Amino acid sequence: MEITPNKIARIIEGSWIEGPEEGIYNASVRNISIDSRTLCPGDLFWCIKGERFDGHDFVEQAFKKGALAAVVSRPIPSCGAPGRLIQVGNTLKALQKMAKSWREMHPCSIVAVTGSSGKTTTKELIAKILKQRYNCLSTEGNMNNHIGVSLMLLRLNKSHQVGVLELGMNHLGEIAQLTDMVKPRIGVITNIGKAHIGLLGSVNQIIDAKSELLEGMGPEGLAVLNRDDPYYYILAERCQNGVITVGESEKADLRIQKIELFPSEGKTKVVMKVKGKVFSLSLPILGRFIAYNLLMAIAVAMEMGCEQKEIESGIADFSPIPNRMDHQIIKGIHILNDSYNANPESMHSALSTLFECKGSSRSMAILGDMLELGSQSECLHRQLGQWLGHNKRVDFLIACGEQAKLMAQEAVKTGYPPQSVWSLNEPEKIAKLASSLLDSGDWVLIKGSRQMALDRVFANLGELIRGSNGYKKKQLDKEERDRCSII
Repeated sequence: MEITPNKIARIIEGSWIEGPEEGIYNASVRNISIDSRTLCPGDLFWCIKGERFDGHDFVEQAFKKGALAAVVSRPIPSCGAPGRLIQVGNTLKALQKMAKSWREMHPCSIVAVTGSSGKTTTKELIAKILKQRYNCLSTEGNMNNHIGVSLMLLRLNKSHQVGVLELGMNHLGEIAQLTDMVKPRIGVITNIGKAHIGLLGSVNQIIDAKSELLEGMGPEGLAVLNRDDPYYYILAERCQNGVITVGESEKADLRIQKIELFPSEGKTKVVMKVKGKVFSLSLPILGRFIAYNLLMAIAVAMEMGCEQKEIESGIADFSPIPNRMDHQIIKGIHILNDSYNANPESMHSALSTLFECKGSSRSMAILGDMLELGSQSECLHRQLGQWLGHNKRVDFLIACGEQAKLMAQEAVKTGYPPQSVWSLNEPEKIAKLASSLLDSGDWVLIKGSRQMALDRVFANLGELIRGSNGYKKKQLDKEERDRCSII
């Protein structure tokens, strides 16, 4: 990092509890770590108190693994090295202060991406393209909150020319704080949906929260917005800077002209019109939503000076993100694994993709609870059930969770055949039931909020389908199936 523990202490206004020890004062910090399990010799250990663990309990372990020093909010007598402890009032606030200062020392261009859904895919597409031209830092995994963004900023070095960071939130003011730290040149808002409505209370509050990115960028920033989003005009009015739009609307700057899905190949082809020129690109992921993610990435890339050949090379390097509309074919059965998360808008989008891909084939939807919907949860789950009951385009429906069970019951009330609906909560039992119903050529969608652990359903179902010597269908007797029924 080319920084010493003592300089970090000055930046965060911390004080050495004792010392510091000889050789620590001006040593070079390799990295900053909050996890003693992955810490490497030469790292600075930063104690963060989480919901389940407190970093202060692992200082001794961090020193045994070679940590130079540790940032703490209280003395740690058991560590045996008080001369290697930097004390602050609040370690999380100190981490954010350090990250903001470190960002100011590295004046590269940063693209910040937020939205109710599609953030990670859009971020990955932007990063894949920009890496064709620049040395680019991009958010890893789900490091998009106040801790994760801080740690990502602290990975910046002098060689980075650009950064692509994902900003998540679950309360008002969080994106404003992250934007102040990140200082983005370009801000991308994928869409506005009902994700986190239970924490924020209303769509208006969600709009306010996402708008913090636009309001915090300053007059020199540039916003990339979805022209087809129903709340586009509200967002656009809050921009104090330039705006580039994407969408199917004729008014969009980058316009989607055609979206075509190729289910057997697991690809989506997007025909677009950009600056008067029509061309097409294909992505190895199924879903009409991907067109918006793609055009937003292209809008950012063009603003950053990338040429068409670099855009095409970046797209060619893209691969589906695990548990996000990841299409796999196992013994002839098509599985759309979208188990990473769920909200009403993304659930409709995923189901619509299933309907379009399956054609005349049979299909199954394994759907889990959509969490963080608060007082609107029952209503939104029942609405989804009504939609499923009216269109009757899923042959088998398996609900996982109490809210999903309400959805399934509502589907039956509105015409869905009750003999084709089940409610289960254990991933292993869901996989066993699903495998007993499926045949080669069928399509399956697995989707729910992350806490519902439907990724385990996918893993177990794959094992059952593969079997030890190929696909051995696991039949359930009628009595066992009836025990799973919602009726």
